[in-house]
Amino acid sequence: MQSIPKKFDRAIVIMRFMAIVMIVLHHSFTVFLDWPQSDISDMWMPYISVITSDFLKFYGLALFTFISGFLVAHSHKEAITWDYVLHKIKRILIPCAIAACIFLIFFKKFMGENSDPVNGTPLWYLPMIFLLYFLAPVVNTKNVSKFIAGLLIFTAVCYILWFTTNITTFKNCLKYAGYFVSGALFFRLTEKIKHVKWQNAVMITVGLLVSQVWFYPIGDYKGLGEAGMYFDGQINNELHAVLAIIICCLLYYILNDFLLKLQQAPALLKGTVKLISAKSFFIYLTHQFAIDIVIILMPRNLPCFRIIMITTCFIMALAMPLCLDFLYYKLKSVIRH
Repeated sequence: MQSIPKKFDRAIVIMRFMAIVMIVLHHSFTVFLDWPQSDISDMWMPYISVITSDFLKFYGLALFTFISGFLVAHSHKEAITWDYVLHKIKRILIPCAIAACIFLIFFKKFMGENSDPVNGTPLWYLPMIFLLYFLAPVVNTKNVSKFIAGLLIFTAVCYILWFTTNITTFKNCLKYAGYFVSGALFFRLTEKIKHVKWQNAVMITVGLLVSQVWFYPIGDYKGLGEAGMYFDGQINNELHAVLAIIICCLLYYILNDFLLKLQQAPALLKGTVKLISAKSFFIYLTHQFAIDIVIILMPRNLPCFRIIMITTCFIMALAMPLCLDFLYYKLKSVIRH
């Protein structure tokens, strides 16, 4: 595996930081948007908050999946071995299973009546991304026929398994495979096109974002009782997916070019960004526990309750996983010595 250039590493670090922050902030909003199930989940929220939450989820998950494909292409993995599969099981599925057990034991009341501890929680993303990693030899092949055949076979298998088992993981694979494959193909593009002026990339990105807002399916709502009108999440269509992929590509170039011009940044800021980015998987795995605990403990009679609740959920959802991770490695170090 080739070494990662410093400028590339910094761009990907910030993109991964942005992705996890958007996802955590989205889940901080959803405490008032009918998920997780609680006494505050049916409180009214302004429509702009609903759109913001949905927007954060859409781009956070798109960016996460895009980066995963990018890094798989960077690994140049052209074969699936047992070591590779076992590594992914240990890295993704086992932590997912442990987290699902914690949800069942301690936070089951937040999942709703018909939810399971994976598809009824943020853990749904992990089995899906695990399956997408099996596209590694497909996206890394230099043979166009093998590339097309591999994608068609993967798509067909997911469709068949989805229709025969009704397991939503396979449906999600179909939904997010485009971001994964696009990230992998974009890595090849970066090897040929090293730089794009960040000012130009910013202008194009802003234009695309405005166009996405313009094409929102305004009026497509579903009622949620006292929660008011909830945006139905229809931005996940072909047009918005294509625009999101383009924006992910431009974001890389913006960061890559801008960071070359940024000589110095506060050490605390750089350290925080790098830490959250490096621990993004563990944050994703455990952040909902922190939010659920805040829902349980937060007094309901506080002034500006909604603002305080969202802010506290966001801060704790980032801070608690980092603290747990620190304590884990500290304890591990003590045991070894």
